[in-house]
Amino acid sequence: VDEIINDNNDDTNTTIKQALALTLSNMGTAKLMLGLPNEALGLFERAIKTQISIVGEYHPSVSETYFNMGIANQVNDRLKFALQAFNRAQEIMEKIGCGSEKVACVVHAKANVYCKMDDFNKKTALQLYSLALWMQTNSTREVANEKIAMTLVNMGMTCLQMNQLDVSLSCFED
Repeated sequence: VDEIINDNNDDTNTTIKQALALTLSNMGTAKLMLGLPNEALGLFERAIKTQISIVGEYHPSVSETYFNMGIANQVNDRLKFALQAFNRAQEIMEKIGCGSEKVACVVHAKANVYCKMDDFNKKTALQLYSLALWMQTNSTREVANEKIAMTLVNMGMTCLQMNQLDVSLSCFED
């Protein structure tokens, strides 16, 4: 596998590298779902290296893998690394023109990370949840009601933790 990833020869079949990158990413996702985030991270790192060698840095598959790396780091309580991965995913998405509903997922994930940090970061989390909600409700594509509801619930819970009871109640009522 590593020989294929590191092979800079133009004769190496791009289709094989694409299949390999997808397989590595899918294996990482499976490991993450099995509760093995450290193993998932190694697979995601290999997937990104392969993806970038094929399609470059600014591609949807690369941003998706960075997003998954963020989740794996968050599960491991490596919150700064999670934010770095989410920021990279968002940067790529914005540069390639992904829809706001996809960027909103990353913004929401970043808010979740800030909620796990100290109280000072709850304000940042609330701002990010608000941005995600705005993106979801102003998207040109339909966003599932469940995603909007989850953002409102997370906003409400964050407001509760900040003793902003009126705002919290309005989030739950929406």
